[in-house]
Amino acid sequence: MKSIHITLLVMLLASVGGYSQQQPMYAQYMFNGLAINPAYAGSHGSLSLTALSRHQWAGVEGAPTTQTLSAHSPVRNENIGLGMMIVRDNVGVTNQLSANFIYSYKIQLAKGVLSSGLQFSLNQYKISYSKLNINNDIAFGPDDVSKVNPNFGAGMYYASRLFYAGVSVPTLMETSVDDENPSELLDVNRHYFFHSGYVFTLNRDLKLKPNTLIKFVDGAPLSIDLNANLLVREVIWVGVSYRSFQSLGALFDIQVTDQLRIGYAYDFPAFSTSKGLNASAHEFMLHYNFTFFKSKSHSPRYF
Repeated sequence: MKSIHITLLVMLLASVGGYSQQQPMYAQYMFNGLAINPAYAGSHGSLSLTALSRHQWAGVEGAPTTQTLSAHSPVRNENIGLGMMIVRDNVGVTNQLSANFIYSYKIQLAKGVLSSGLQFSLNQYKISYSKLNINNDIAFGPDDVSKVNPNFGAGMYYASRLFYAGVSVPTLMETSVDDENPSELLDVNRHYFFHSGYVFTLNRDLKLKPNTLIKFVDGAPLSIDLNANLLVREVIWVGVSYRSFQSLGALFDIQVTDQLRIGYAYDFPAFSTSKGLNASAHEFMLHYNFTFFKSKSHSPRYF
């Protein structure tokens, strides 16, 4: 069984290009913009806290798991936003822990707000080759690896009440995790993101919000994520997603109060996988928006 787990792990790493050293994927990106774009910081107008946990390939030893904890807020000068995000990402014997420090600046336009953002990251990578128990394989180094790499990111984000669009490059620097055993599987590549969405009013109780996320990574095919969410009475979101040549998904979010939102997403392969392999993914999200004063008018947030 251990040999099977190792084989699956190697196949997984080869298929995703060193997933743990790359930007994690999220099914609920349309409600968690800071995870992909630093210009999103401060966009809620108050202190916002988001916790997310994603679990893939249930039942497979060493399967990918991702946890994020993020906070962002405008400062007293509301043109400036500050944020911080902690990301823990594991795949097999590889582990990444990132601390991201984020700054954004907003410009008020006629119908919306245009923001630019910068991000500085410290990324700790650990690779436990010793746990694989594989001898004389040139694809794996003889010793465990632990390394800290800095990185930078940048982005632009525009939002009005019913529309948003953003572009970002969360990792501007391309680095290697294991300098003594260089491999494409362990390279940190530059990522490019474009994300957008719009809210259509269908009737008094229903709104439709389509979203898209386009991701390009050096050395990998273009990835397109298409999503459509239905908002029921400003309280419940239900949606479906498709990620190009990878997966289908469904999500459910509920606005428990004006401040608290709980979300769940489930992904499963769009095409057949190895027999007996459960390649589905579960993603849980908790969001809380702190309001230290009451506004006279309530304007619901759609993203």
